[in-house]
Amino acid sequence: MRASVRTTIIRDLAGYEVRDYGNPAPVPGASLLAGPPSGIHIVGKSGTNETVTISTAQNLRRWEKVRRINSPEEIVEFMNAWGQISRWLGDDGSKPYSEAYILIEPHLQSIKQLASYVEGGDKRNFYLSLTGNRLLDRAIIAVDVNEPDSAFIVEAPSLLRFMIVEMWNEFGGERPADFGFRICPHCGTQFQVGGRRDTKTRRTDARFCSDSCRSMASRARVKLQGKAAFTPPR
Repeated sequence: MRASVRTTIIRDLAGYEVRDYGNPAPVPGASLLAGPPSGIHIVGKSGTNETVTISTAQNLRRWEKVRRINSPEEIVEFMNAWGQISRWLGDDGSKPYSEAYILIEPHLQSIKQLASYVEGGDKRNFYLSLTGNRLLDRAIIAVDVNEPDSAFIVEAPSLLRFMIVEMWNEFGGERPADFGFRICPHCGTQFQVGGRRDTKTRRTDARFCSDSCRSMASRARVKLQGKAAFTPPR
């Protein structure tokens, strides 16, 4: 039996956009929360959301995508594909989404810091960074009788926390996919996929036995396409 983590993401049907509200004049008698929005916000375009369930079994490594985000515009690109990053307690997707960039940015920096430990193989600092944090606060543990191979399921409360556990799965826990073998289409070598990290196995969705073979196959494909596009004169 394997454990997997899943979460329900909330995504605006029309996607997201960046809005700069500037620094409006304060409203007399209004509290800070009740006043008009200020600064840069990420806002849902339609105000109508859909909900989608994702799982670590998909092995899409969303944290790698997040670590490349450096601006509100890039946050919008990510959220258009994967939905809102954070969720407030009680956020069930029934309300339009609007969140200040200043509140989102610290989450991104945390993911980038953890990702740097994963890529550098620094397990000690990766785990120390999680010590004292309630990683799965408000999480729900469920049993899915329809999935006997991954019956133990943890429901993460937000995409942000899901990505942290997704990182842990790749770095210190079990890889979410089954162990197996594959034949490299470039060199014909048999290689292993799935299994624990820090072994000689590759990711379950790996097509090639190495990054070198993947690059050489890509160059060969481009070269072949160039030949096909060339029509010799008659």
